Amino acid sequence: MDPPLRIAQIVPPIERVPREGYGGTERVVFELVSELVRRGHEVTTFASGDSEVPGRLVPTEPRALRPAGHGGDISGFMISTVLQAIARPTAKQVVFRRRSEASRRSTQRAVKARPQAGATEAA
Repeated sequence: MDPPLRIAQIVPPIERVPREGYGGTERVVFELVSELVRRGHEVTTFASGDSEVPGRLVPTEPRALRPAGHGGDISGFMISTVLQAIARPTAKQVVFRRRSEASRRSTQRAVKARPQAGATEAA
């Protein structure tokens, strides 16, 4: 039997996981995390603090943004969420992310701005 994977699930903090009221992407995330944990994998979910998931939850915001009244651009929150996951000391073997076009562009800008480990500037 293969050793368990260490998996990071990164979720935009717009809605809690699972979202109340209906399915949606947040429900899919919940079901995926539940099954991965059931199979013995170590899953860390980066999501809003009011989320309820099996495995380990790392709250990236205290509460989901939309129910708390935020209706604007979430790109800054998404960048913060991704950077929190990257900064975790334990390496992850697999990372799942749901990305909107806006968060993809924002994340690319943030990653390009970060110096790479071991990189040197050309003279």
